[in-house]
This record gives sequence, C-alpha cells and structure tokens, in this order.
Amino acid sequence: MPVACHLSCGVLALLACASAPDLSALPFVPAAPLTTERAGGTATLLPDGRVILSGGTSAAGHLSSVAIYDPSGGVWTSAQNMAAARVDHTATLLQDGRVLVAGGYNAGGVVAGAEVYDPLKGTWASVGALNLSRRAHTATLLSDGCVLVAGGYNGGSCHSSAELFVPSSGTWIAAGALLSPRRYHTATQLLNGQVLVAGGDNGTSALASAEIYDASRGVWTNTGNMAAARKDHASVRLKDGRVLVAGGAAGSTCWASSETFDAADGSWSMSGAMAATRRFHVATLLPDGRVLVTGGFSGTAHLASAELFGAGAWTPAGVMGDPKRAHAVAVLGDGHVMVMGGFDGSARLSSAERYGCAVRLDYADGTAGCVLRTFYSGEDRYGDLPAPVRPGFQFKGWRTGPGGTGERVGSESVITDEADHVLYAEWAAVLPPRMVLYLR
Repeated sequence: MPVACHLSCGVLALLACASAPDLSALPFVPAAPLTTERAGGTATLLPDGRVILSGGTSAAGHLSSVAIYDPSGGVWTSAQNMAAARVDHTATLLQDGRVLVAGGYNAGGVVAGAEVYDPLKGTWASVGALNLSRRAHTATLLSDGCVLVAGGYNGGSCHSSAELFVPSSGTWIAAGALLSPRRYHTATQLLNGQVLVAGGDNGTSALASAEIYDASRGVWTNTGNMAAARKDHASVRLKDGRVLVAGGAAGSTCWASSETFDAADGSWSMSGAMAATRRFHVATLLPDGRVLVTGGFSGTAHLASAELFGAGAWTPAGVMGDPKRAHAVAVLGDGHVMVMGGFDGSARLSSAERYGCAVRLDYADGTAGCVLRTFYSGEDRYGDLPAPVRPGFQFKGWRTGPGGTGERVGSESVITDEADHVLYAEWAAVLPPRMVLYLR
C-alpha cells in the first residue's frame, strides 16, 4: 500500500526552512550545453516544465533560432525558428500557455513585429505589430491576461508610450504614456495588479524616478523616487509584496546598492549592498522567497559570482563556471535554477549550469519519492519533514542511506551534502499481538 504523507509533496515544495545566520555557497553544476552559443536570448518556463530559449546573438549575428530544454531528459532540442531574428526583445508567458515575443532589433534595425509560440503545436504565428518599433522595453502580464509593453527606444529616441497586447484578438491598443520616456528600466507587477516601472534612462541620463500603471483605469502616476538613479538594474517582487531593485548604473558608475519599494505608501528604503557592483545581471525569485542574483558586469570585469538576498541581507551564493552577462535564467519545476548562455566579455557562450540542491524522499516501500524541496545554501536546514504511515511498520525517522544506514537527520539538521540527494525512510516491522490460549 502506498505511503501516506502527513504533508503533501506539493505543500512541502513551498515550505520555507530555517537557516543558519551565515549562509555558505552551493556549487553551480554544469548542465547540457545549448545547441548554439547565445547571448541576449529570453528564457520562458512553459506549463509542461520545459524551457524555451528564443533569439539573441551568436558570433554569426542575430538569431531567429529557438531551443527547448527538457529537464526530464536533460537535453536541448531545436524548435521552429521565429519569423524574425531579434535581440533586446521581450518574451511573456500568456495565460493560455503560449509565449508572446515582441520587439527587439536585428541587422535590419529595430523591430515592431510580434509573434506567438504555441507549445502544443510547436509553431510560431505572427500577430499584430507593435504600434512603434521598440527595443530595451518591458513587457508585463496583467491580471486580465493582456500584456503591457512600456517604453524602450527605436534606435534614435526613447519612447514614453505604452501599449497593450490583447491575446483574444492578437492586436495592440494604446495604454497611455509614461510620465518620463525611458529605456533599460524594469517593470514589476504589484500584488494589487498595478505595475511599477522604475529607473532606466531617457537617452541622456539615468533616472531615479518611478511610476505606476493602474490597469483598471489605464492611468500612469508618479510614485516615490529611488535613492539612486539606475539603469541596467534588476527588480523582482518579493513574497511579502515589496519590490527589490538591485544594482544598475548611472553613467559609468555601477552600483552595489539595493532598495525596496513598499506599495502601501509608495516609499523606497535601502536594503543593503551586494558584495559586487553589478549591471546587466539577472535577479530571480526562488521558491523559498529568497532572491538569487547572477553574473553581470562590475564596470571593469564580467562577473561569475552570485549572491542571495534574504531576511534583509546579502550573502554569497557560489561562483558560476563562466563570467557572464546577457544570460538567461529560469527556475525549473523541481526548484533548480537554470542559467543559460551569455557573454563573457570576449565570446558568446553555449554553456548552461544548474544551481540548487534537490532533496528527494524515498519511502522504501516501492513508492516513488517526491521532491521535498530544493535548497539554495549549504547551511540551510531540512525544515519540516513528513512522518509517513505504512501499514505493519513503525516509522523511525529519516536517514541519508537506505535500509537504516547513513546518518539520521531531522528538521534542524544542516544540509551537509551540497549535491542532489535522497533521504530514506527507516522502518521497523510491528509484530502482531501474540495470542495465548488457556485450556481448562
């Protein structure tokens, strides 16, 4: 009979674990290389768990090619090419599971065209063109399923305009105008459905200003300024609803500082500094609520280092196999972080690597183990562990080896094995009660 977990695997995958104050770095592990060298591609996690990597550049030029990574087999396959080569574009997962790619540029100039990938058919279809050609813009999925595209530039001037993609009709409609023209900014959806646009530059100088788009009214309004003007920064919405903005640059000065935006009062507060100054880096929200920042450019060198933000502090998160910027990042269904391609300062990269330590549970009764969760620090603790039930046996606890071997571990045990590994349930058979017959 299958084991019954007291907590389901799906719930366990989202549990936060206790962690020691000082986090130690986990290694980045090489993964299957891309089908071609690629920098500036966009990575999108599909509903079936695969990752689609679209566009970018190689040594041969701008790419229309597309590759798909299947984590179940750890392999890359080529997919149908896009109609147009593009880099500096956006890719957005729509609510129906298709992927919208919009704008960018190629050898022919800045692109207004947009196309949609259908993962069920494995094909691309052109949709209506943007009202303006754009690169270095942002694209944000709204709660109603439309996609807000804001700002960018056409190779000459910066845009203040914004537009909405309507998936049901495949058309674009105007969405008002930003209060400041901007490119290389960030756009982050808030918990209330509004969109925070922060920083960037106006073609002349970096911006500290931020503004909010209210989709229900189609209106842009100013909100509080950041402490520093920044472009080429990264932003991510934290699980508590605040928005973390990290790094970036103003002119030739790169920042290590970070700040958080609180939508409740429109205020910004400083959130500590990363160990390295960074621009062109990537910030990724992890399933446990922390943020992983990878790579970038310090102002003098390309970076292989990574850092974690959690509990209001920055800590080291290991070193990638290659220094890189213009790389793509996706969180896989099992919690591993996949880092793909990029540019190391002299060449585009075809390398890929994974980050995170996935721990599986083996119930030792023929039931396939589920993923407990994926950890991101060598000093994380296992956290809540289930107490399974098996008829005829008593559960004795979890061990690092099968059949009662290895070390016994509990919720407060520190994860000393930095590689993916398995915890094994230890069982003791329960003897049936003895029957005694009394003869008269």
